Amino acid sequence: MEIVMVYGYFLRGTGSNLFVANTCRGLCKLGHQVKLFCQEEKPQLFDFIETAWDFDRHNHNITIVYQQATPYPGKCQLYRPNLNGFLPVYVYDNYPGYVVKTYSDCTPAEIEAYIEDNR
Repeated sequence: MEIVMVYGYFLRGTGSNLFVANTCRGLCKLGHQVKLFCQEEKPQLFDFIETAWDFDRHNHNITIVYQQATPYPGKCQLYRPNLNGFLPVYVYDNYPGYVVKTYSDCTPAEIEAYIEDNR
């Protein structure tokens, strides 16, 4: 079965990041094909990610940036949308390379642009 997982953040750290990583790994162990959309910058740290792709500046084309063999019957393809350097978050933290704002501090236009970049 093919499963699409959309997650706006990274796979390392705590909380939902680990939940998404462990869910994707578990799905791959069960033989599912996972298409994961997230911002993870180090796919090589995850044994379940078979390929990683970056979107171009306009999110129209993709380029493969990483590939490895995985030990699971299912495979995960990671797709990293280009967020144009903006990352809205629920709880503020520093993410190098991103302008970070909490959702409560974002303008409606910033949130709409973020949604469009992920779409």
